[in-house]
Parts: sequence; C-alpha cells; structure tokens
Amino acid sequence: MPAGRKTKYTKDMLVKAEHYLLNYADYDHVIPSIVGLTEAIGELSLRTLTSWKAGEVKSIPDEFLLTLEKIEDKQHIVLFNKGLKGEFNAAITKLGLHNHGYSEKQEIESNNKHEHTLKDLDQLSDAELERIAAGRS
Repeated sequence: MPAGRKTKYTKDMLVKAEHYLLNYADYDHVIPSIVGLTEAIGELSLRTLTSWKAGEVKSIPDEFLLTLEKIEDKQHIVLFNKGLKGEFNAAITKLGLHNHGYSEKQEIESNNKHEHTLKDLDQLSDAELERIAAGRS
C-alpha cells in the first residue's frame, strides 16, 4: 500500500474473518483461503490483504494477522486430509499443498552419492535402474 493511504481496517473485519475461518463452506468454498476471505469481508482486495499480511501496513492488529494465518493453516489441514482420503482431485491437492511447502521432487542416493529424481528414473531403462539399485550408477 502506498504511503499516505488510509488503512481500511475496521474491527468488523476481524469478526468477519473469524466467521469465515469457521464457516467458509457457507460461502460455497471447498477450502478456506485468503482470496475467499476477500469475498467474506467484501470491501478488501487480495492485494490489500496480502500487503497487510506481509507487514506493509503497521497498524493492522496482531489478532487480525493471526486469523489470516489460521485461515492458511486450516487450508493446509483440509487439503492434506481430504487429499489423503481421496475426496479431492490429486493434481489439485498437490498444487494446493505446494503453497504449504510440499514438493513432488524426491531424491534417491546410491552408494556412489548420485542423486536421481523420480522424473529422472522414469526415463531410464530397466538395465540402468538395476545398476542404480545395485549401487553401480
């Protein structure tokens, strides 16, 4: 937010944010999100909330910022649990969990300290895979 612009924050926004955290499904949202919160509050954009979350506006109360974090935490839990249960599309779950630090990349070490990702392994012949498994890469 540019300097000199008045903060739009009101105490009513905290009430709406806490309500959204607990009742996001009432807004037909499958998972809670910061962008979804903009709909619940109705007078803020994603850009504004993102700048507040980043600490660009110092006058935003800690309790509101904590509620933003709780919304992201709830999103993480919902994605993880519903993904494991197969209730969410795997590709969408993977995409969403990427925002919470998950990655598809896995490293495998052989005795010779060579690293291979799963994508690399898909492209190898059976003979090459056997060599890697035997530690002769």
